[in-house]
Amino acid sequence: MIGVLLLVWVGACLCPSVRAGVCFETNHTRTGFGTIVQVTRGEGCSGEVVVDSTEAQAAPIWEAEFRQGKSKLKLTSRTNATLKYVNRGRKIKEFQWLNMQIGEGLVDVRVVATETSNGGQSLIFAANLTGNTTWKLWNWGINVAARSSVDEYGIFQNYGFGNVHNCSNSNGCQAFFGTYPGEAATMQCLSMWNRHGGVYVGAHDETFATKVFGYSAGSHFSVKQDVPDPNTTLIFRSKYSLVIEPFRGDWYDMTQIYRKFAVNVLGTKNVKPFSKRTDLPGWLETTSVWVNSHWQEHDVFSKTGGDPTVVENRVNNIIKRFNLNGSLGLHWYEWDDLGYKHGSQYENCTSDYCGFDTNYPEYFPARSDFGKVVHRLRQKGIVVAPYINGRIFDMGTKSWNGQNITAAATQEDGARYEESYGSHASFAVMCPASATWQDILATTVSRLASEFSVDMVYIDQIGAAGPKQCCSGKAHNHSNHGGHYWATGQNTMANKAKHNSNGILLMTEGLAESYIPSIDYFLPLQSSSVPYTGAIHVVPAFPAVYGGFYAAAGSKFYTQDLAQDPDQFTAKLTKQYILGMHLGWFSLGGLHYSKSKDMALYDQLMSSKSDPAIAYLSKVEFAKQRLKNFFIYGRATKPLPGILPREDIMGSTWLNEQSSCLLITFATPFANFTSTSPTKFRISNTTDFGLEPNAHIFQVANLNITTGNWERTGLGLTQEAVEFQIQFKPRQVYATRICSHARNNWTP
Repeated sequence: MIGVLLLVWVGACLCPSVRAGVCFETNHTRTGFGTIVQVTRGEGCSGEVVVDSTEAQAAPIWEAEFRQGKSKLKLTSRTNATLKYVNRGRKIKEFQWLNMQIGEGLVDVRVVATETSNGGQSLIFAANLTGNTTWKLWNWGINVAARSSVDEYGIFQNYGFGNVHNCSNSNGCQAFFGTYPGEAATMQCLSMWNRHGGVYVGAHDETFATKVFGYSAGSHFSVKQDVPDPNTTLIFRSKYSLVIEPFRGDWYDMTQIYRKFAVNVLGTKNVKPFSKRTDLPGWLETTSVWVNSHWQEHDVFSKTGGDPTVVENRVNNIIKRFNLNGSLGLHWYEWDDLGYKHGSQYENCTSDYCGFDTNYPEYFPARSDFGKVVHRLRQKGIVVAPYINGRIFDMGTKSWNGQNITAAATQEDGARYEESYGSHASFAVMCPASATWQDILATTVSRLASEFSVDMVYIDQIGAAGPKQCCSGKAHNHSNHGGHYWATGQNTMANKAKHNSNGILLMTEGLAESYIPSIDYFLPLQSSSVPYTGAIHVVPAFPAVYGGFYAAAGSKFYTQDLAQDPDQFTAKLTKQYILGMHLGWFSLGGLHYSKSKDMALYDQLMSSKSDPAIAYLSKVEFAKQRLKNFFIYGRATKPLPGILPREDIMGSTWLNEQSSCLLITFATPFANFTSTSPTKFRISNTTDFGLEPNAHIFQVANLNITTGNWERTGLGLTQEAVEFQIQFKPRQVYATRICSHARNNWTP
């Protein structure tokens, strides 16, 4: 059994040493990992921190940056200091680096390690500035060794849905860094594993404070955070624990350690799973496919794509073409004038720049007939979600003045954060904690809800763009520099918009756990583009933690996906399906300016040449409708070993909310796929996949993709004997359900 222990060794040398640290078992060749935290101190010798010679190339346990004006100073656990080890009880140990010189003052750093119930360690960082010093603690970080003596190992990156890096000591691994919260770091956990076991690293911070997660290839994980309100008389203590735990398994087993913390945090914030919410509309269950009016990469749009007449005509035709079992979702761009003269159909620009990514947040008036078209589309069951931006303010607008200017996020020197995109308009990044900016967004959402009765509002960039360090804290009622104000402000802003709009649903770009308390739908365009196979590939880690608490849709589809190789189109659909996403987000308009980036799919979708691909879309959509208890209310679970991942057979496993039924689903996206014999599956222990442990019997059924009925195929009498087989065929969807029952109950 692998365990994380706090070990103290007493040496027998002439200059006795005490080596203390959080590490794995002493038999490192068995676990394959080196020490996590290791320090030595010489008693009666130099009194300095000395890193064991075998760890000389390892990263320091902690790092801290101090600033004095523009000057910077870095201290680490290797800085000359007096080291003191304090045993504060059977499970609590404290490591102290004392009397480190900084200008005319001194710095003391403490790392408190508390043993967890699973044999791991929970670390707290603390620092104390004393004496006559003008230096400020600016940021701090803890490093966790992540090295494997076994050649092949895996690394989990908390990007998007979750990325797995297949690594080896011989071929190396790719480093990464991501700012949290945002799509670059959606959750606060990392991990490494090999065939002997793994190590979990999680920042158990329920405030969602801004921080940076990283992995230095072949060396260590790092978690770094800026200090709120830096000052020269600081007594600082981290408000959360960095938890380090051993585990057996892979990325999925890591997510279940994190899930215990994460779901509990949602509970403390009164966030309910979808099944317990009373404010959700029925279309959340029935809408499985999304289109957008005319989004185009690089943010250069066709002038006609948002015209209500054009949008209505295209959507009506797509509805007939797709022949959906459920309803269609429409993400509508340029529904508003955005600088053009009202009624000019985007032909008379009255400002320096007009159209998409200009004139925010001056969204009104809406284009002529927008309200009428919304009404007619909604009568047909189509879900309408217009676009607004939740982060930036066009500095060329008339309303960029006075109090609105003071709501912008500012840098340390007082300068604003400014950005520009394909439209060439200049934007200021706004501080989400500013009451002024919150009210502007809430009013916009409220008007869309009350005047046009839209089903949902898409608020761009909240979940995709990372946080900024805002130094206007007093004006915006938050701490300067570090802290949790970015996530807290976004949630306050979004919830205020909901409150003012009778609970309308909200959607944003990206994917981020920190916004689940206020955002219902996510559009993870970037992370859904990560390959399904390869050295770095996507896994459903996010839905393994947060399944049942959020919905997601959106991938980048190009015309070449259908025109050149429809297998690309169907493969993207399949990846969305196995990640638990709603399907599509096809752009119906766009500019034909790049063969590789052309996204105007309307003509391709309507062409008879695309009939086989559309037929496959219908099959996947039908399966999504029948499997909503898993995909909407359940969560992803442990993947089946052996067959995954493969490009020609994509699959995932899901639990229903009650953990009484396990879904094993596959889809074969390629037209020329061949398989000569059935593939047999055997689940050796159903509890490994999350099924309730006290079942007496298991009922196995397959979904008939034509009728939608579950057809029973057999029973497994014990937890070690659940077996089934599938004869895979090209462009098909397969779903096998295993439900636990009492011996006298045969009905799922």
